[in-house]
Amino acid sequence: MPSGSPARYELLAGDIVSPRTGTLGRYGRVLANQAGWLLGPGCVRFRPNERVDSQYLTYYLSSPAALHWVAERATGSAIRHINAATLREMPIQLPPLPVQREIVELLDPLHVAATIHSQLSTTTRELRDLLVSVLIPQGR
Repeated sequence: MPSGSPARYELLAGDIVSPRTGTLGRYGRVLANQAGWLLGPGCVRFRPNERVDSQYLTYYLSSPAALHWVAERATGSAIRHINAATLREMPIQLPPLPVQREIVELLDPLHVAATIHSQLSTTTRELRDLLVSVLIPQGR
């Protein structure tokens, strides 16, 4: 297939995607039900090999050191941007695969708890805003 074909942009389970523009430093792991989706032009894909646990890589890329590395190399003042070539230069610390998996086992419960708390906070704010609009008369 030619290099510009859609297959080149097709995501696989375990890939990690991130925006290249705007809110840098946010990473998401492609799940099995998302395999086959296409990578957009404003995103970059990391495709771990057999020596890398994809969840470990997601945690690594979200670490303070990696976020600092990206922030130092991003360009633009109003809208931050980083290109794929720069991201390919990022040093990545890879302990042996069993150690990566142990790290993931330690971090996963904290990630789940943080996600639940974030969702709870969002839902609570939305409920408060809804009640305010119902309970407090609005001037017209």
